[in-house]
Amino acid sequence: MDINPHYKGGVQTPDLSVPDGQPSADANPPQAQAASGERLFRHRVSYLYNEQPRQQELEYDQAQLPPEVAALRLLLIHYGDGENSMLMPAADASPQEVMDQAQLMGITTIEIQSTGREIHDVSE
Repeated sequence: MDINPHYKGGVQTPDLSVPDGQPSADANPPQAQAASGERLFRHRVSYLYNEQPRQQELEYDQAQLPPEVAALRLLLIHYGDGENSMLMPAADASPQEVMDQAQLMGITTIEIQSTGREIHDVSE
């Protein structure tokens, strides 16, 4: 067991839910999921952040990326490591509540590429 006094999450313990040497399905990063046969799409998203134009590429498991999913991911990018979790929408927030929170936090004019590019090579 690792105890790091600077780690804000408290005590870090090893994951005992799977046998040693076997990765858990939840721990697989998107690239590993794509390599395991699941489809993954890369979407280019243009938006304004505090009135400044920005772009991000977001990975999602469907060819169409809903605007509220893009807004939530952009909130995570810009505010996910913030000290105040009140900046993030509730887990059960409606799509409109997610969009409203994004706008409140300065993320506006979200434009998503019509269809995401399927990722075939994880080294992309």
